[in-house]
Amino acid sequence: MHIKFGTVLSNEDQAPQEVYFLVKGCVLKESSEDTNLGIAPHFFIEGAMFGEKDVLQQRQSTETFKAMCDCQILHLSRSNFIMIMEADHDFREQVIEVATEREKLRIK
Repeated sequence: MHIKFGTVLSNEDQAPQEVYFLVKGCVLKESSEDTNLGIAPHFFIEGAMFGEKDVLQQRQSTETFKAMCDCQILHLSRSNFIMIMEADHDFREQVIEVATEREKLRIK
């Protein structure tokens, strides 16, 4: 899917229903919680996966994702993402590891 510069993929306080894979471009992750804690915004670059944490935890997002240039993105619905995770143990373990590491970095 082609995303134009400035497009908001997911807003803070929404219940996300998709997981994104960034094929080409750059996406900004912002959070009012991080801003209040003095944590700098984070940029995802090609090859990154994002949105998985909130989809897995079935919670409202605490982050906003915005395209910082024209991007190519693959996206999976929550149901398809869960189906793949159930079918592929290695993929599931990698996703959980990435989500856990991101959460540890956010809390520090």
